[in-house]
Amino acid sequence: MIGAKQVEVMGLISELDYNKGRCFLDVHVEKEEPKISAPPPSRRPASKPFCRPTLLGGETDRGVAKPQEEGPCKPRHDPLAPGAIVMPRPSTNHQWAYNKAGLPLVDVVVDPYLTAHLRPHQRDGLLFLYECVMGMR
Repeated sequence: MIGAKQVEVMGLISELDYNKGRCFLDVHVEKEEPKISAPPPSRRPASKPFCRPTLLGGETDRGVAKPQEEGPCKPRHDPLAPGAIVMPRPSTNHQWAYNKAGLPLVDVVVDPYLTAHLRPHQRDGLLFLYECVMGMR
């Protein structure tokens, strides 16, 4: 026992070996074992050929794709949900400059589940970044 530790002495080393650090080096010579050759890699079955994605009404491998019915544009999340952040709508000048095709405007709503965990300065930062990215600032 040394202090409160139990110590097992495995062998003696000379002071010279300790000072040179030979006792800390793993200089054990091990016999080389004969190497066994690895089996040849197995071939994977060929994967399905690439199938191009189709737009509405295009041909597919299974026939003609069914066109999706376009309904009124609506936001992904409920803008009236408690805690939801609704991003500001662009001004009429901004719409005239960047929405030449006259596409419908849809409210951008941040998921209320996420916004419930945001602090007030993070909400303000989110609004600021949205306005900067959209070119409204």
